[in-house]
Amino acid sequence: MRAQIAANILAQLGRFDVPIGIGRDTGDQNMPQYPIAQGYSLSRFVASGGNITVGTATMQAIMEAATPASPVYVIEIAPATSLGDVLAANPAAAASCVTVAMSGSIYVGYLNSSSPAAEYNVVRDIAASQRMYNASWLRPLVTAPLDTTDFVQFNGPTYAALLAANDSSHAHVSTLLANYVAWWQNGGKEFSALLPFSPSTGTDDLYDVQAAWMTGAYVAAAAATGGERAPPPPPAFPHIVTQGLPLRVTDSGYTVIDAVAGTLAYPATSFTTYAYNATAAIGADIIASIVAAM
Repeated sequence: MRAQIAANILAQLGRFDVPIGIGRDTGDQNMPQYPIAQGYSLSRFVASGGNITVGTATMQAIMEAATPASPVYVIEIAPATSLGDVLAANPAAAASCVTVAMSGSIYVGYLNSSSPAAEYNVVRDIAASQRMYNASWLRPLVTAPLDTTDFVQFNGPTYAALLAANDSSHAHVSTLLANYVAWWQNGGKEFSALLPFSPSTGTDDLYDVQAAWMTGAYVAAAAATGGERAPPPPPAFPHIVTQGLPLRVTDSGYTVIDAVAGTLAYPATSFTTYAYNATAAIGADIIASIVAAM
């Protein structure tokens, strides 16, 4: 069902060159976006020139083919089940890869609570998260935890720029907003966020978007050095502050600082300025790239 959502989006954009890998079945929970895609079958995607693979095997092959001079960047924006399966089969697959994950809660919990939480992506597959945090990556794991992702909502003039481009000449924008409307109408409006949201006024809490944007910034920083390798840590991102911390995932799904048993990671724990000023700047960058996409 998640592959159908991906296939439907790719079909709307004519991107049959992008393969889809289907991971291990983890159930159909939290899928209010699915109704917009349920009429688009995977067989139709393949018939149109698309490629469907066994996701975990493909992911493992891609990671194993990476080299330190040409690393693979893994954007981990879900429970780490598939990545955990790869690392269970071959822990060395991480050696030439860089991972940025929407994962964890260091100092702050959901809705900016002062109590850290067992964050969803971690607690849905604790064993996989433990493998991800413990792995020997080419560069230490970088994460976008609740400490900063709680504030990633785009509204006001930032979101207005997206709405203004919602027409037939901007397929990426119209496809994105159509999926947002479907998600909203089929249960997404019941989700919680710090600020009000709706398709006409602004986004919900875009936890995963921060990790994806950080990955792009990481790749750009590597390119700026004249090579494919990422610059040595600490990784630097516009508007965001990362901390080098020894992190461990507990058996109850918390990401804790543990100087003895933790592994060095770089969570994004704060912003360089007022949170909503920082996320507005990040949002403007992201939305400009979507509007410009052809």
